[in-house]
Amino acid sequence: MELMSSAPPHPAQRDTAFASGVDVDRLDVLVVAERPTRPVSDVVRQMKPLASEWSGLAGDHLGRATMLLRADDTDQVARTLHRARRRTLGVLILFIADRIVDHERARSFSLAPRCLKVMHALGESARGSSTQQFKK
Repeated sequence: MELMSSAPPHPAQRDTAFASGVDVDRLDVLVVAERPTRPVSDVVRQMKPLASEWSGLAGDHLGRATMLLRADDTDQVARTLHRARRRTLGVLILFIADRIVDHERARSFSLAPRCLKVMHALGESARGSSTQQFKK
């Protein structure tokens, strides 16, 4: 997912996303999803329709299923995404969401997998949460 770089989006990226109804400058939540028994490409494919519902984008970034969305509440986003996948597919999947501050997508991306590791260590296999739950 090219938008994950620290550089501002290229005008062509902005235009392409805008043509799909996505304002890349307003994407302020990063979500990483993990389903250990499935390839990342399968998880990304499942996430793309969800990303569209949130006026966002989904893709593979460094081997992780990743979404960029616009949302007010990161915890609600993660829980809603989890429920939507669980209800429609009946699968075990973990979602972690983080608020992107000052366009620091890389910081959010480095934090999300660490929180997923904690979720695994706690025995979680199906949950949606925000990184805030693990910072307390």
